Amino acid sequence: MKEILHAVRVGERYVILDGSVFPANSKDIEFDGWHSHHQLSTFPHFDALDDRSLLDKILGKRAYWETRALPKED
Repeated sequence: MKEILHAVRVGERYVILDGSVFPANSKDIEFDGWHSHHQLSTFPHFDALDDRSLLDKILGKRAYWETRALPKED
């Protein structure tokens, strides 16, 4: 946890997605998480503050995760 949270500052907003922590207002995000490759213009978590259905529409869809899954390591 120390490695994951090393840059987290008290009082700031963050998004946790697929094993990584980012400032909530990040833009043009692209990274490989524990399970999938992600490429997002903004985080649905942050956008969902205004429209909660966005989380279900994007990250809640099984297809989102299946189509972006990283190859399994042997």
